[in-house]
Amino acid sequence: MEKIHTIKELLHTIKRTSGWPRIESIRSLQNMILDEPDMPDDNIQQIFSDLAYDLNFYDNDPEGGDKALGYYGDDKLMEVVEAAIKKIEAYEADN
Repeated sequence: MEKIHTIKELLHTIKRTSGWPRIESIRSLQNMILDEPDMPDDNIQQIFSDLAYDLNFYDNDPEGGDKALGYYGDDKLMEVVEAAIKKIEAYEADN
C-alpha cells in the first residue's frame, strides 16, 4: 500500500507544479509503475498501467502537441490526473 500512497503523492505533485518539475514527476511516476509492476491485485495494476500509458501523450508545449497523434496539454493532463486519483481512492475504499 505504500507504493499506492507514493503514486498518489506524485499525482498531487503533478497537479501543483508546472514545467520541468512536472515533467520530472511524471517520469518518476511512470518509472515507478513500469519498473516495479508488483501490485496487490490486477485491478490497481490496471489503473496504474493505464495511467502510465496515458501520460506518454502529455506534451508540455503550450499548444499541447500534435493532437492528431493523441498528444495533449495541461488541461487534459489535469483531467487524466484527477480521474486517476478518483480511481485510486475508489480502489482504496473497496480494499
